[in-house]
Amino acid sequence: MDLKDISYILAVFNHKSISQAAQSLYISQPALSQQIHKIELQLGKPLFTRSGHTMLPTAACRLIAEQGRKLLTERDMLMHAVHHLQETPEETLRFGMSPFYARHLLPGILKHFQQNHPQYTLNFLDRGTSRTLEQDVIDDKLDCCLVPMYPAHPDLDYLLIGKETIYLAVPREHPLNQLVAPDGTIDITKTRDELFILHRDRDKVSELQNKLFAYAGFTPRAIHSTSGWDVVISFVRSGMCLGTITELIIGDYPAEDMPCYYPIQNIDMSRHFAFAYRRGSVLTPAMEQLLEISKIEFARTKARTHIK
Repeated sequence: MDLKDISYILAVFNHKSISQAAQSLYISQPALSQQIHKIELQLGKPLFTRSGHTMLPTAACRLIAEQGRKLLTERDMLMHAVHHLQETPEETLRFGMSPFYARHLLPGILKHFQQNHPQYTLNFLDRGTSRTLEQDVIDDKLDCCLVPMYPAHPDLDYLLIGKETIYLAVPREHPLNQLVAPDGTIDITKTRDELFILHRDRDKVSELQNKLFAYAGFTPRAIHSTSGWDVVISFVRSGMCLGTITELIIGDYPAEDMPCYYPIQNIDMSRHFAFAYRRGSVLTPAMEQLLEISKIEFARTKARTHIK
């Protein structure tokens, strides 16, 4: 007995008439009667008894009708799901972000797509800087990238993912820790005579760094320049210098013997992390999903931040 046989039984069960059931199935009455008889022979039990022109179900028929409806419903649901999957357009999405942001965001993004959107193929690039990734989007080597928005490129459109704050990192035993304001902020002008580890000019954060020292009114004395946030942490942790650090990395390390991190007084040191794509282009379904899950992963990363 297969699902087609069950549909025959249900038709007779519902209509209580061979002729009406045959009409609903678009087959002849003799063909349906023959099929019901064949099923009864296979089961070794009668399915219906006749009372005049009415077909009355037996206990075996009622059991098949009850369970058979569930099977047919599941079949219909499965067919609908397969049909829907076939109609969902397959798409290959090329996107990138710097290795630092990839370390925090990429695992969650890939897990989400594998579990919820298997029709999308993700080709990911995690090398270079945010500026080179933006150029790759402009040159059509990537469809989009996840980068700090500031400074924005005129050939790209940006959609906000989240906002991160840049803190001043101070060695734990440094005298500056005694000059922190009651609100937990620090005055950058008090660091004029300190050594700094700086971010390289090719990095987007250097724009915010330059803004900071322009506000402070002095050129920082640099012990080293780097593109690595981890390098900044290592230098400051050693006690050699001060540095500026994104809040996203703070939760990566245990608090013990780590630098102290302070918001900087009287200047906005926040920056937007964004989804960048070619200006005037339309977001594809895969790009829309990437944007939404990136917002979730960015918020999760920020939630792990702890300031000591």
